[in-house]
Amino acid sequence: MISCFSLKTWPTLLIAVAMIVSYAPRASSHPVYTSLTTIEWNSADNSLEIILEIQAHELADALQKTTGTTLQGKRRKSPTDRSGPISNLIDKNIGLKIAGTLVSPVFIGSETVGSNVFVYLEADWPVAPSSITFLNTLFLDTQRGQINSVIVKVGGKRQAAEVTKTTGAITFVFD
Repeated sequence: MISCFSLKTWPTLLIAVAMIVSYAPRASSHPVYTSLTTIEWNSADNSLEIILEIQAHELADALQKTTGTTLQGKRRKSPTDRSGPISNLIDKNIGLKIAGTLVSPVFIGSETVGSNVFVYLEADWPVAPSSITFLNTLFLDTQRGQINSVIVKVGGKRQAAEVTKTTGAITFVFD
């Protein structure tokens, strides 16, 4: 058998590979932080339905740092009460324009499913939007490498993009 390495070079090669592997950055030393937002125009009730999917431990850390509350926090007094810690955090980090008009979505509620928290928002809009501009700044300043993915569905058309620290708001145009 012909080999490019002799028996004498194998130990040296193995030591070199071991050194490279031991000094290479670990996958755990650069975690990936993501959130997913789905925005869908509901033609049956003329509204935009917005669902944010966030890692529970990231949301819990943010709530603890910004409000001193836990993920459970205090309960809202009514469905329209926007004074809860999760809704306050969302209000400070979400921007929405529909067809160029600034809109404040209504916080419907949130639930924890496994290791994720789902936050539900809604905004009334009478017709299928021609454009949606969305910004989600959650964790962009606190989690290195945070990516906030956005999927928008209007009239059977689907578009997606990612909001990062450098992108700013993303505009989706529907014809």
